[in-house]
Amino acid sequence: MGFTHYIARAALGDVDWGVHRRFVKYGRGSFPGPALKVTVRRGTAILKSSFELEDLVGWATLKAMPEPKVSVSGVIYGYKDFSSILAEIGCREGARKAERGMFKAKVELEEIDAGKLAELYEAASPTCIMLLNVKPISSTTPKLTVKKRIPKPLVDVLKTDFAVGRTRADDIYKLLSEGLFPDLDLKAFRELSCRYTLRVMRIILPEHGDIRLDSRRELEILRELEIDGVKRVDSFRCTV
Repeated sequence: MGFTHYIARAALGDVDWGVHRRFVKYGRGSFPGPALKVTVRRGTAILKSSFELEDLVGWATLKAMPEPKVSVSGVIYGYKDFSSILAEIGCREGARKAERGMFKAKVELEEIDAGKLAELYEAASPTCIMLLNVKPISSTTPKLTVKKRIPKPLVDVLKTDFAVGRTRADDIYKLLSEGLFPDLDLKAFRELSCRYTLRVMRIILPEHGDIRLDSRRELEILRELEIDGVKRVDSFRCTV
């Protein structure tokens, strides 16, 4: 199935309803987008992100994790009902309607395959917000910690303290290339930092339907990337 973050998909023009829905909150203007910091030391990768990159951090942490069995707890929010994918990982209760037209489900599993949980991230993207904490069965140290609440809109988006993942570094370069940087072929590094700026240049109103939910946006995505002290800025234009 695979995983590619919605902001990377938008940059490459791969826009479906789920990707579109992620940008509904933006009016015209320039806005801070999500941010990521990755540090690699002694074979361990530590991933820290702002809100809206927690799904990438969770997925990459699980895919690279050497421990096969984990426990998971937390909350998932969705823009549509995601009960069917919860059932696939053994959750007895489905998603319920919550505030602002979203769906919500609590997740508490004492044991699940790490690979199976990674598949949940793949199936849920990009329509779900994954506020999940993960700990290997064989360890008392959490490998993935995410804050419990969705932050207020456009507040603290650039602080890379919303989600933290710790995992094996061997595969992390390939996973980051697949999940967030599909236009790049990342090689081994010690430190990577990335932040996005979103510029909505024009809002295209629909002829029919809900103006807020169905309007499209002509968008410029600016990506500031620094790898081991080498900086680059990339610009992508798209309609979402």
